[in-house]
Amino acid sequence: MFGTVKPYMRTLNEENRKEYQKYYCGLCMALGKVSGVIAKFILSNDLTFAYIILDSLFDGHYDMQCRCIAKCGRKKNCIYNPSIADYVASMNLVLAYKKLEDDIADDNSRFAKILCRILSKDYQRIKHQYLEGVEKIEKALEYEYELEHNGASYVELADSFGQITRIVFTEMKIAECEKAALAGLGEWIGRWIYVADAWADYDRDIKEDNFNPLKEDGQDHLSKEKMEELKDYLSDCQLHMQEYVTIIGLKKNQIIIDNILNDNMDANIGTLLKKEEQNDKK
Repeated sequence: MFGTVKPYMRTLNEENRKEYQKYYCGLCMALGKVSGVIAKFILSNDLTFAYIILDSLFDGHYDMQCRCIAKCGRKKNCIYNPSIADYVASMNLVLAYKKLEDDIADDNSRFAKILCRILSKDYQRIKHQYLEGVEKIEKALEYEYELEHNGASYVELADSFGQITRIVFTEMKIAECEKAALAGLGEWIGRWIYVADAWADYDRDIKEDNFNPLKEDGQDHLSKEKMEELKDYLSDCQLHMQEYVTIIGLKKNQIIIDNILNDNMDANIGTLLKKEEQNDKK
């Protein structure tokens, strides 16, 4: 369910592409620190965005070099702010672990079972370290699953998922004056992720008879009315996210964040609409 909140590289200049990559590599290094090499393969673009947002509350940089396992151990530049990167990496592992558990429950996935066994001890250690936050996430996910089984609307489910991402953005120790805006940003990011992901997976879920909150009785493809409704919903999410970013008052990375919330999300909506238009022509 994660990965859509990332830069739109076509409109991002080279300097800021490199800056984003340094954050990505910094979070990857933090995942290795909090769990080990295997955890680096669950790195999420969405959590990289959270890392950039939280680090942008503060002045200064934490530039260093790390070795990249995907590049055969070659050194890469990264931004590593220990208190923030380790926290976000821990939340990345928690969300990925819960997703693996969901895959086991839904499909009895052998791959998910193996990864869960590998990550289980680290999950329990992180839960002990961030007990209140992880317990909130667990309860929020239980409520999400309950809503799914009770046939809740995609809006209700997106609101519920927004509470999960809200927790990620606010459980770190930060000033109360910033926490309210971060909570709002986290909620709307979660709503965006949930609906954009459901839309992107719609065709596959119909084909494989998987759960999808956008399913319409007797419809193999989304109707034009439903697509317009979803487009408006995602655009509304964008506006709210942009408003909260303005309220937060970032000290750096404004160009990267604007690119993600504007160019990337506009491109995502365009891609989803184009895909459905192509389906209509078949």
